[in-house]
Amino acid sequence: MKRDLLISNLKINKYTLFWMIGDSVILIFSFFLALYLRFDMKFSMIPLRYLIAYKDFMIPISVITVLIYSFYDMYRVVWEYVSYRDLLKITQACFLSILVHIIGISIFFGRMPISYFFVGSLCQYVFTLILRFSRRIFLKNKINDTSGNLEESRVMIVGAGSAGKVIHDDILQSNQAGESNLKVVCYIDDDKNKLGRFINSTPILGGRDEIKRIAIDKNIDQILV
Repeated sequence: MKRDLLISNLKINKYTLFWMIGDSVILIFSFFLALYLRFDMKFSMIPLRYLIAYKDFMIPISVITVLIYSFYDMYRVVWEYVSYRDLLKITQACFLSILVHIIGISIFFGRMPISYFFVGSLCQYVFTLILRFSRRIFLKNKINDTSGNLEESRVMIVGAGSAGKVIHDDILQSNQAGESNLKVVCYIDDDKNKLGRFINSTPILGGRDEIKRIAIDKNIDQILV
């Protein structure tokens, strides 16, 4: 079953190929940079045995890394909606790739400088995050430019429980996709213990008996239940 899942994850299209190439470039660049910095940014000072070990190990570790990332579904995530769970997957996948790198190159090519592993691993992780999140930031900025053409609608959500939170999250995703321009102004809930508290930085202002007054005060355009 795991084998079938891995094969499914490796179905290559242009989108997947972009990420695979990007991850391979990041890996190769990160550990070359680590060697380069270790020897005072002078290529001629890097011992030949380190260069040979680096060169010969990059292709197999790149392939292994792509397989690891595929196992963690990193080529199937819609990065426009990246979540904390996806960040955790990236961290786990990078850690496993780095662990295989350390063990593999040490067994087959001998000891490498400690800074090679430390700096290379850090760069691999950071650049992998940047590659993923830069797409979200780019799309968010692009959407902000286009969403300005949509008239803003002020929304009140009735119910400050899990259902209300789902509605709010759906609105945020819709806004990010450029499909709407809704601003959640407040929540309404009859539970007095929730009064004055916040969900997604949005206040809970009162109970159902105050809907009309609050809607007028806050210039509400839509009421969602």
